[in-house]
Formats: sequence, C-alpha cells, structure tokens
Amino acid sequence: MACHARGVPAGNCVTPASMTLFTDRCTLPESRHSRSRQDWGGGLGQNLRPDGVTLLPWARGKPMIWDYTCPDTFAASHLSVTQAMSGGAAEQAERNKGLKYAPLTPQYELVPIAIETMGAYGTSAWAFVSLLGARVTRATGDRRATSFLRQRISVAVQRGNAVSVRGTRRESAPPACL
Repeated sequence: MACHARGVPAGNCVTPASMTLFTDRCTLPESRHSRSRQDWGGGLGQNLRPDGVTLLPWARGKPMIWDYTCPDTFAASHLSVTQAMSGGAAEQAERNKGLKYAPLTPQYELVPIAIETMGAYGTSAWAFVSLLGARVTRATGDRRATSFLRQRISVAVQRGNAVSVRGTRRESAPPACL
C-alpha cells in the first residue's frame, strides 16, 4: 500500500523499470494522480482527489470516499507526536485528511486511512478495517477474515518499507521481486 503500489500492478515484481516509475511518482507531486482522475473539488477551486470511491452507498445512504497515507513514524516532523502517543503520526494524518476533504462530506462518507511505517493504525483506519473484516466475515462465514486482512495490510506496509530502504542504497540494485 505504499506509494509503489500505485506504479506497480498488483502481483507484479518490483523491477528496475518499475522502481523508476515508483521514484517518479513519489518525487513529482504533480504526477501523483493521472490526468484522467476526476477533480473532486466540485468547482470550489480545490484539487481534491481521493484514492477511491464506492459505487454503492456505504453508510447513512452515502457512498464512501477514502484516502490512504503511510506517514513515517520516525520522520523529524512526526517525532514529537509519535514520542507522546503510539500512532500519533497516523492520528495527525487522519485529522489532516478530514480537514482536506471536509467539503465532500455532505455528499460522501469520508474514511481517512493512515497506517504508520512501523504499523500503528489511526483510529479511523482501525475502525474501517474492523468494519470491513466484519462484513467479509458475514459474507464468507470465516471468523478469521479481519485478522487475515490486518496481516495482509501489515505485509504491504513492510514491503513498502523494504522498497524505501532499498531505494536509498546506491551501490545495490533493487531486488527482482519482494
């Protein structure tokens, strides 16, 4: 779920070519979203582009929009909040997402999802994964669905961390596949 997931199709290996795409998308803010994505500003002059939207109503008769972020637990800008509270950077990121997408909340149910690089969830992310896991459990009958979902998310965050660390080393090429 790290930034590299946007540049590498699901299930594909990370290659030097996809690492270039990953680097390009992470370093150029204007290229984060393709031109074909809808501007959700509603003519308000805002550049709002959530990561996704449901086609059917999610809660209270409104479709859901979500935006995911993975703040660095040890970034200098987050140390004051992560030292004071576990998951502090995730909580701060979710609050910021809530403020950013506030103009859309009358029409959509907003779910800001923030999971720190060390795995701490924000309150909204934890509640969303719990609800999603409960819905999967209800549909499949497998009581372990929420646990499996959390494990998959944890692996995705760890893979993103590995790609980030490997990308900082110049003397070695990135692995062919994580």
